[in-house]
Amino acid sequence: MRRLALVCAVLAVVWGLLGWRCADELEQTLLTAQSLRRDLDEIRDHLSAELALTENTAAQEMLSKDYTPEPEQMVASYTSPEDILFVSQSEAWDEQALKSLYEELLLNRHGEELNSLSRVTVYPQKDDFAAATHERSTQQTNLTLHFPSLPETPLFAFTRATGVISLYDGDERTTAKEMASSLSHEYGHHYTFTHMLQSSAEIAYYYTEYATLRGLNADNSYVSTANREFYNDHHESFLVEIAAEDYVTLMGSPNARTVGEYRDIRQYMNGETSDTTLARNAAPQENMKLPLAQDVPGLADYFYSFVDEPAPEFPQDRDFGLAFDRRTASYNLTSGYQTFVSYKITWDKRFGDDVIYTLISAKDGEDYMPIRTIHPGEEAAAWIGCVTQDQGTRVQIYDDGLTSGSRTFLVTAILPDGRFCVSEPVTRSF
Repeated sequence: MRRLALVCAVLAVVWGLLGWRCADELEQTLLTAQSLRRDLDEIRDHLSAELALTENTAAQEMLSKDYTPEPEQMVASYTSPEDILFVSQSEAWDEQALKSLYEELLLNRHGEELNSLSRVTVYPQKDDFAAATHERSTQQTNLTLHFPSLPETPLFAFTRATGVISLYDGDERTTAKEMASSLSHEYGHHYTFTHMLQSSAEIAYYYTEYATLRGLNADNSYVSTANREFYNDHHESFLVEIAAEDYVTLMGSPNARTVGEYRDIRQYMNGETSDTTLARNAAPQENMKLPLAQDVPGLADYFYSFVDEPAPEFPQDRDFGLAFDRRTASYNLTSGYQTFVSYKITWDKRFGDDVIYTLISAKDGEDYMPIRTIHPGEEAAAWIGCVTQDQGTRVQIYDDGLTSGSRTFLVTAILPDGRFCVSEPVTRSF
């Protein structure tokens, strides 16, 4: 607001100066302009110093990319009403597709920080380390006095912090919906850097209101990104990444709740296959060792305080009634008499039948892996263990290895409006 008032004041003075047309007053006009310029130079220096304090240099070093396209690479562009430039370097993305990407961006909850997003670029190729990136940048604006008999020279220039989002693999991900999850996460960086993580000192992140509410400290997260290889290997445990994922959970577009199709061992036996990537129904947030953002007291209200609206109601019922039914099948094989054990896992459709449910599991603190996706109209059940199929002359045996040791199971539920819930974890020893 101070910068807006400053610009208005400058324009008011300029308007007054341009009204003085008499030749005998020109000298006084120039003296006034010189004095004004000295005053504005002092204000500019103050603003530059303020920006130096709030500039997130750690984020720049960690997430920086060369986002300026070469002229011959620019396939299409679209400029939004907020003056955000959407650029395509992929033949699959024309101006209309970029406009749809802008419309998808607006489905993410946003406030004044949207006006400081300067560019979104779609690249055709994959990136070796990321599906998308966010970079903090700066933008310069010049104000000029116009005199008919004098050359046009800048009177005052000021800079502001802006954000740049890069989306990769545009030749394969050709729709806004396919980009939605990546776009939401990167806008989460823009949102949290603008409102919550403004310090240029990474260690100061631990002392922010966000980290306090989230319960983040040196024991459960990292802030220093000096070691790029370590950052890549432990991406999900960096505070800035947790914050961006929390944004997706609490404020992200419904389309960011991507759904992967995952099949259990019985479906594999019948020739069905699973998606090879982890969608949101398999990993609601990247770091599943932390509580879900919506379950952290006060966190949703804090996120929504920057858009001046109340946080929505998130589902709280987490008892899905997971049950394990042990099944056995015995056969006298050429190798001898053997018994094979499997389990049918069932749960309640706690939020109704028009919800997508997914059973996921982890062992000994490892990452969760998906077992089966259940769509409306399907039984809420999945099979694990060693399943068999008697084909008369031979017995077909499939084993997923999930019935050894101790495992933790839970169910994710994606509601029609994009909200989701995760059941209470259930640990089972086999």
